[in-house]
Amino acid sequence: MSTESAPSAPRSKLATVAAFAVCSLPALFAFEIFLLVVVAIPIFVAMFADFGARLPTMTEAVLRWRWLVLAAAILAAVIPAVRFWPRGLTREHVAVAAALGAFNFMLAQAALFALFLPVFQLGAVVDS
Repeated sequence: MSTESAPSAPRSKLATVAAFAVCSLPALFAFEIFLLVVVAIPIFVAMFADFGARLPTMTEAVLRWRWLVLAAAILAAVIPAVRFWPRGLTREHVAVAAALGAFNFMLAQAALFALFLPVFQLGAVVDS
């Protein structure tokens, strides 16, 4: 009996560690979105204003709606912690956290794209 339960104990610990890693993804991507939207994009905007180039529409949209984007990212990071963690780690918790992590990942990629879009546009202007 004891030999059968011994291999499952490390496997369950590994599954718990992996589940907590997945559950931390929304918070990690929310932090990335914070850095991009609040810190990096305004710095790039100031740099490109010196060149007199117009910002791409997507970058302007991220700047205009940056607080909404940041609020959505923070909300997606807080929902798993507030709703599920007091009850313990379940499959539903991991699934919701993974889905919200994917949502924050997509927001982070859009913000990153909006950050580098002016660089590509300026590169095209300089090459011409």
